[in-house]
Amino acid sequence: MKGVTPTERFWFGVASVAGAADSPPLVQGARDMAVDVLWDSDAGDAFAVLVSEMEDATQGTLKCLCAFTNIVAWADALRQQGIKAIETPIAAEDRGTGTFDLTITAPLKLATNDEEAGDPAPVLGTLHGVRFTPAAGDAADPEPLTVVYGQDVSTPAAGVSNSEVIVRSVEVEMPRQDVCVLQDGASFVFSGKGRMLLPPRLADLPYAFAHSRCGQLVRRLSDILAPPAAPPLSRPVLKHRASEFKTTGYRFTDVELIGMRIDLRPFGDAADDLLARMIRPLNFHLDRNAKIDPISAMGFSYRPAARVLVLELVRYGRMYLGYDKPDQGQDDPFESQYELLLRVLVGRVDDDGAQARDPAMFVPAVFVDSAWSKMIGREYQGFRKRLARFVDSSGHPLRPAGGPRNGSTSPLFDVARVEQVDSFRSNPRITPILDIDLPSIDPDWFERAEPVDSFGVSLAAGPRWRQSDFSRKEFRRSFAREVLQDGPTSFNSMQVAPVDRRGLPPAWITGSFHLNGLRAAFPPGIATLQLGDSAELPYAFRLLRKVMRNEPIAMPTGDWYVGRCSLDLRVEDGLV
Repeated sequence: MKGVTPTERFWFGVASVAGAADSPPLVQGARDMAVDVLWDSDAGDAFAVLVSEMEDATQGTLKCLCAFTNIVAWADALRQQGIKAIETPIAAEDRGTGTFDLTITAPLKLATNDEEAGDPAPVLGTLHGVRFTPAAGDAADPEPLTVVYGQDVSTPAAGVSNSEVIVRSVEVEMPRQDVCVLQDGASFVFSGKGRMLLPPRLADLPYAFAHSRCGQLVRRLSDILAPPAAPPLSRPVLKHRASEFKTTGYRFTDVELIGMRIDLRPFGDAADDLLARMIRPLNFHLDRNAKIDPISAMGFSYRPAARVLVLELVRYGRMYLGYDKPDQGQDDPFESQYELLLRVLVGRVDDDGAQARDPAMFVPAVFVDSAWSKMIGREYQGFRKRLARFVDSSGHPLRPAGGPRNGSTSPLFDVARVEQVDSFRSNPRITPILDIDLPSIDPDWFERAEPVDSFGVSLAAGPRWRQSDFSRKEFRRSFAREVLQDGPTSFNSMQVAPVDRRGLPPAWITGSFHLNGLRAAFPPGIATLQLGDSAELPYAFRLLRKVMRNEPIAMPTGDWYVGRCSLDLRVEDGLV
């Protein structure tokens, strides 16, 4: 906004890392490491820390290796400009005279066999001696300072989304004003405990900053990062996906879920309009203004297969990267998370065809309490994940490992509310998403539940698909038969990337879920859902609430279920 002075201040330091006996270079040929700390002094505890390499100190362009921020909107905006930022708690301790120590903590539980679920999250790094305002003896810098980040913006490539990414280079300029050179030193220490969230090149060693600078940003960070702030420097090119992120499969064990089948048939045309709007991203190839390869402009469309939505609440006890091992060992690092998502069953209908084919699940909205899962989902899987917290009836947030913050265990049934959060700050803005009122459930139901076979409960779509769900002629016969006979042990997934406005062509992301050892039951009683009412919630949730006339949703026995299993997620190349 014109005439408004930005409240974001900065601290910027460069440490020489090449040639030192105890400090190896970050990459071959790198000479310096730069740390850029941004602080919204108006908000008080809003921070971003960008860690970069500098191959040529005279050129001044940085390559950000990793970034941490406790503000969700900042993380999303940074990733949109090619800066791989992740949301983390960042605590500032005032040492007096305007000097701070910043501690960056892992945003979720990174557990191994020698750690208990109640252990505190590991520290990723500590930055000592940061000052955002000058003190006596500090001199104004006569030279203007513009920090320039040369980044690669990427997204999965069309047709080869599992193996290739399409990349374009951009420059993000962050001009500074009122710059002062600080005379006192600072240091940054990385911790190896956060190995899953840090680039492997960052050593567990201190980096010393003999001199640094502070001052103000010329413009607000949100304005700097807003598209099209970073114009492309080159035409997009294809690169191997492994150069960014090697894992293409995921294994989940100790999975608990509560599923609700929301029947929209009583709402008629309003339900059809709701579902068509929810799956609109799948039909990007029908948009004449879309930036897509001509080969993708094929004669078909995706359509909702039934007037049914599935709402699932899930707890993943252990999440592993990769599915190549038959049995994950206790020594393999894992994470845990809660998740809330909407599913829509879709089918591909050819322009000249009479029958739909290729049934798949599309997820228009999903909430997780894992920042790591959120980043992977948005960057590589096409899931529009948002951060949330899951609380019990007393308002206490539950740990992803399955218990409240005091470390005691707690079943998934104890989740009473899901809330969207805007930050990892001490006092985040909370937006209610969903209130859940479940009847009393026997905690021993798992012991009595029978294993589910191909003719049992379909967790892909709720308690059970019914032939009557498929009222449109293109989804009857072969399509319905395939859905009903596939059973709950596997189902296909279809998403679209990118999920934001990064100016790269969209692509379908195809995958498959394989469930193992599934046990399920239909508890007696009525489950009641109340959707939140806020313009800050995803479009799909707002549409659903409108169609349901803002009334509570009552789920009688048979329309909701509970289950336990393990599952594998595989991301695959192209359309079949």
